[in-house]
Amino acid sequence: MPDSSATAGGSQTFSGTIVKSGEKYVLKDDSGKTYDIDHQTDVAKFEGKRVRVQGSLDSTGTKIQVK
Repeated sequence: MPDSSATAGGSQTFSGTIVKSGEKYVLKDDSGKTYDIDHQTDVAKFEGKRVRVQGSLDSTGTKIQVK
């Protein structure tokens, strides 16, 4: 179960570690589930670090759209 909490407007907070998967960076949560994440150039500097990201999932439920 992702460590996420819903807030007004459908926004959630996701906790995990930024890892590189192929050519892109993803957020890997504590259960091992990975989420694609937008703003790739911004998240690159957090590779290997534990972060909390606020955003919403896209319609597929696999990509976090950062707020």
